[in-house]
Amino acid sequence: MLYETGLFAKLEESTKRNTMEQNVVLCGANSYDQKYYLNQEFSALPDAVKQELQIMCVWFTEDIGGILTLEFEPDGTLIMKTTADDMDYYYDDIGAGLKLHQLQLIKGTRMASEYVKEPEAFHLYTADEYVDLVIDYIEHLRPDIVLERFVSQSPKELLIAPDWGLKNYEFTDKVKKRMREKDAWQGKYYKY
Repeated sequence: MLYETGLFAKLEESTKRNTMEQNVVLCGANSYDQKYYLNQEFSALPDAVKQELQIMCVWFTEDIGGILTLEFEPDGTLIMKTTADDMDYYYDDIGAGLKLHQLQLIKGTRMASEYVKEPEAFHLYTADEYVDLVIDYIEHLRPDIVLERFVSQSPKELLIAPDWGLKNYEFTDKVKKRMREKDAWQGKYYKY
């Protein structure tokens, strides 16, 4: 959604203004203090995006522990950083694998009502478009990051869109096949 609304370009421009060569924190969550933070420079993001960022960060720290921040590097690249106290034996760095999933519109959510009001503000990927997006992402992803999933499935009775008619393993097979066709691999374009 950020790409389609032009907000990504605005965010990227905002981070490039950073002349001190430091990362700019977009948002973060802390499992120790049980707090979420959104940098006020990004307060113009749509409410649905801000809500998704909060949900993602809080769920991550509830599941894994520690502190998670999403940060823009000086060149505009968005990264995820995790840290944990040295004595935090509950921090699950193994479980901190990356979990991707497609945008899903779910009945009864704020996003669903925004979609009804302004459907042109949303780009709902076809399965093939999303396969290509995932592969592009994987090619830029650091090679040592574990990918746990590419999609998730919501109950059919709650799902508005998209309904691709694929099981998770079928989608994964499509990704693998397309990666072989493109001679793609994780980290192919990662800048060390």
